[in-house]
Amino acid sequence: MSRARLTSGLGVTERASSSSVVRLWVDLGPPAFRLGRRGFGSVALVPDVRARYPQLIRLAEAGSASPPMIVGQACQACGRRSFPPDPYGCEACGAAVDQLARTELAATGVIHAVATVHRHHHPRPETPFTVATIVLDDGVTLKGVLTGDTSAAGVGIRVRGVTVPWDTDDDGTEVVDLRFEVVPEPS
Repeated sequence: MSRARLTSGLGVTERASSSSVVRLWVDLGPPAFRLGRRGFGSVALVPDVRARYPQLIRLAEAGSASPPMIVGQACQACGRRSFPPDPYGCEACGAAVDQLARTELAATGVIHAVATVHRHHHPRPETPFTVATIVLDDGVTLKGVLTGDTSAAGVGIRVRGVTVPWDTDDDGTEVVDLRFEVVPEPS
């Protein structure tokens, strides 16, 4: 287990880390940031945020206006893209799982179907909420929850992925989840 400490006049929290990621928390007031070590020697200041499902969503770099990316897979034999990643092989051509490569899919697309949910068995998201079948620009179809003003949501309307607060973990890291919002039409 390693210990790391940032030495400066800023408010600093020292944390122990047992992983290969060195975390140094700098208390600049909300939101908190950490210095994250990536690879060998590259260090970046990133918001202290993580995805609810990090194996399925890659968050944009700090300060970037880019939407989050969806982690899917592409078949090396036939080119078919899919989400979520399939542990069995390609549904289209039957290629073995070792022929499937991780790929990032843009979280932008068009609504194919939309419905408002008024009752369901989980406390979150709170009802009513709107779900949509979305055909991503990369060709993959998935279901997602819409956020923001959903009154304009309908078949053929463009949407983009955004992150929304979901929870805070035991370390104080904000956990975010992927939602989709209607893209305003250019005026």
